Amino acid sequence: MNDPDIKTAITVLTNRIRSKEEEVNGLKRTVNDMARDAGQEPPYPHVASSDNAGDISSLRPDQFYGMTIGVAARAYLEMRKGGGGGAAMVNDIYAALCAGGYKFETSDETNRKNGLRISLRKNPSIFHQLPNGNYGLTVWYPRVKTGNGDDDSPAKKHKSTVRVRIKAKSSSGAKNPTLKLTGKKKSSGASPDQPEEEIPF
Repeated sequence: MNDPDIKTAITVLTNRIRSKEEEVNGLKRTVNDMARDAGQEPPYPHVASSDNAGDISSLRPDQFYGMTIGVAARAYLEMRKGGGGGAAMVNDIYAALCAGGYKFETSDETNRKNGLRISLRKNPSIFHQLPNGNYGLTVWYPRVKTGNGDDDSPAKKHKSTVRVRIKAKSSSGAKNPTLKLTGKKKSSGASPDQPEEEIPF
């Protein structure tokens, strides 16, 4: 296993461990709240209460330090979910990343938020934008179709294959070489095989 593979494996496993830890912490918060309601001391006093789940004040100052923006955003959303929360607005995710020590490449706040927004939008396999503008993790919504890789998508229905063949003569008597296109396109009312077409090149 080479170095890039090791780094990728470490990142993936670290994220899984963090997700499991947050899930366990969520259960501990529930137990703590139940104990308080019963007038007992919470058995896990070091864990923040459910009321503070997703509260950026509970983040360590180095929580997201050294992570990429996508990994940091995903980690924060997993933390929210583990604490009984859910999807969040871009401003909330941005505030959490700042509180958690994520290092942005620019000091301009508008550019920072735009960079975060772009990262969320260009990774639909990880992040899903709800109709209200909030972002959650795609795995939280297994019944929602994203359109990626969908065999019934319009792009695939109308996709055609075109083969290009360049035909050129090297003899001195040749005038102009030609570019020959051969295409097959399936459409209603048309022949499935279109004739080759020569275009001056």
